[in-house]
Amino acid sequence: LIVGASNCMMVSRKSFRRITVTLFFVTCLQTMIFIFLFSERCYKDLFPDFPRVDLQHCSLGNGSKLSLASSCMWFLAATFTGFIERASLVEVQTKMLSMHASNLLDGG
Repeated sequence: LIVGASNCMMVSRKSFRRITVTLFFVTCLQTMIFIFLFSERCYKDLFPDFPRVDLQHCSLGNGSKLSLASSCMWFLAATFTGFIERASLVEVQTKMLSMHASNLLDGG
């Protein structure tokens, strides 16, 4: 369905902007996870009345490293989506130039 839709429809400039803004919003939400690492919870025990709970300092584990990598990927997706329309314009111009060059070589 997606492959068929991509062949018969064009995404407008306004749609690319909306997609880009949405991806930047997702990037911001994804990176807000790391605000917790700067919170007071990571540096002191907020519930000293619970003697059996041994809270340790926060650190970057495997999950948080993957989350950091996904934040970078969301940012790159937003950036490339913002420039993809310009890339399609360059592609059209390159095709026009190659057609013009081939016409000149053919003697037309």
